[in-house]
Amino acid sequence: MKLTSVILLSMAAFGQSFKYYSSGATEDVQAGIAGVTLNADQIAVLDSNGAWVASSCDTGDLEAALKLDTMGSGGVKKGSCCINGHHAACQEIQRQIRERCTVDKQGSCGSGDAGGDAGGDAGGDAGGDAGGALGGYTLAGAAKTCDGGQVGVGVSVTSEEDCAVSCNNEGGCQGFSYPIGGGTCYMHDDCSSVSGPAGFDAYIKN
Repeated sequence: MKLTSVILLSMAAFGQSFKYYSSGATEDVQAGIAGVTLNADQIAVLDSNGAWVASSCDTGDLEAALKLDTMGSGGVKKGSCCINGHHAACQEIQRQIRERCTVDKQGSCGSGDAGGDAGGDAGGDAGGDAGGALGGYTLAGAAKTCDGGQVGVGVSVTSEEDCAVSCNNEGGCQGFSYPIGGGTCYMHDDCSSVSGPAGFDAYIKN
């Protein structure tokens, strides 16, 4: 009985450790954002306690929000979005930046950070920004998936660009299978050959 209890508790802890990857986590994040009152030129970001608050679209504020690590907080958890673009909270912050902030005010993680511009600054660092990351990839097969082995874990995305950012931030990723219309993106160590099933588009890193 004791061994069974230990196994069950370990499985529960393992599931919690991956909460920010699941579609449910994305829904929780979106619900938290929806609860924040925003003025024009504002987005919802996390503070150091892991709580959603309003922030301006000023470059300095956005950069701070993207770099903030809340993994040690008692609230919503995310790592620095500069190297954790797959975290649900990071994806939603980036989406808000693209939708609500003007291009000249979009934040940057700085050229020295892995992943480049996680904020999606148009014309930013190649392979880093959410708006231009897809430019580093070529469509290897429509309605196909990469045949290479999976690296990392599947991540919830809403666009090919989100998938490209996640691949850029995952060591060993050479391509990804994007779920057409959004869903779980799978990253691969090789995408030089593709096959079914339909429902995905396969992209290979240039």
